[in-house]
Amino acid sequence: MVATDAQQGPAVGNYALKSLNAKSIAVVDDATAYGKGLADEFAKAAQAGGGRIVAREATTDKATDFRAILTTIKSAHPDVIMFGGMDSTVGPFIRQAAALGLTAKVLSGDGACTEKVAELAGDAVNNLVCSEASLAVSRMPKGAEFEKRFEARFNGPILFNAPFAYDAVYVVADAMKRANTTDAAKVLEAIPATDYNGVIGHIAFDAHGDMKEGAITLYHYQDRKKTLLDVVKFGGASA
Repeated sequence: MVATDAQQGPAVGNYALKSLNAKSIAVVDDATAYGKGLADEFAKAAQAGGGRIVAREATTDKATDFRAILTTIKSAHPDVIMFGGMDSTVGPFIRQAAALGLTAKVLSGDGACTEKVAELAGDAVNNLVCSEASLAVSRMPKGAEFEKRFEARFNGPILFNAPFAYDAVYVVADAMKRANTTDAAKVLEAIPATDYNGVIGHIAFDAHGDMKEGAITLYHYQDRKKTLLDVVKFGGASA
């Protein structure tokens, strides 16, 4: 129901090249399947677009001290730094980068695009641009209506994954109707032919089972507050 790393990585990579005019790029990952996968896809897209990877570093998802890596990166003078990892590592990384005098923008994915990263990075979080593998709720075709109903029903702010979980249930229900059965195997066979308009927009799948249409939303932080920056569309999506 959301974009893959193979879509999210290139979206961030293209943003680095086209919007930040980056020529030289440092890439770091936390050595997890998520972090390394995202960083690899970013690097591949950045290089294909003419960017130059001047440093490629790896750490772990438990690390808290990045001074050695940052010293190496600083000597390479990158225009931007990509860190594939979660908020628990990206936050301290950004704080320590600022302390060492690095001014390059730090880019990351949805694992770091949280309120927690602002707590961990402090004022340095204003140097972060991160992505989420979906449209912001405010940009979803039926997002405003859904958010209003969600908040009224649960007496609290909307959860990030709520629209996707909601639509996922209706995708299954739609497959049941088309297959005219609740037999799991037959419902599964019907899902690839999904053509459904949900809260998040038009839902259809490619041969790999990934969303044909969608978007990556980019955010930055202003006064430690996560703020929508840009939307990168793919497929036939409309943002």
